[in-house]
Amino acid sequence: MTAGNEDVVVEVEAASDSYEAALAAGDVEALVRAFWRSEAAVRIGDDEELFGWDAIAEHRRATGRVRVRRRVVRREITGFGADLATVHIVADYPGERRTGRQTQVWVRTPEGWRVAQAHVSWPLRSICAAPSGAEIRTKENR
Repeated sequence: MTAGNEDVVVEVEAASDSYEAALAAGDVEALVRAFWRSEAAVRIGDDEELFGWDAIAEHRRATGRVRVRRRVVRREITGFGADLATVHIVADYPGERRTGRQTQVWVRTPEGWRVAQAHVSWPLRSICAAPSGAEIRTKENR
């Protein structure tokens, strides 16, 4: 397998751009469609551990239309062969004093590029710098 497939990088960059646009618009169904429709799909976020497309779709739909305001500071995309890529994003959230990190594994499917696995986190320094009065959620206070 060869890393650095530039054709894959261009294709996944477009898919990642569409995902970012769906986040900004709060387009729930586009976010649901972005994930691989498989029980092997995984999304780990700040307050959720979702295993399988059904769980991811249910979570997105239950959360509803939430527009995510963030500015991508850095995005690194690496293609592995013709059908696999990783996307790593560092983003700022305007009006908040935090930086987010996102890792996604994208796979080529018959329907196009889909997120097979995703993980979102915030560095401890960002959480500690959260605006005064902001609730920091833990397992204990969910």
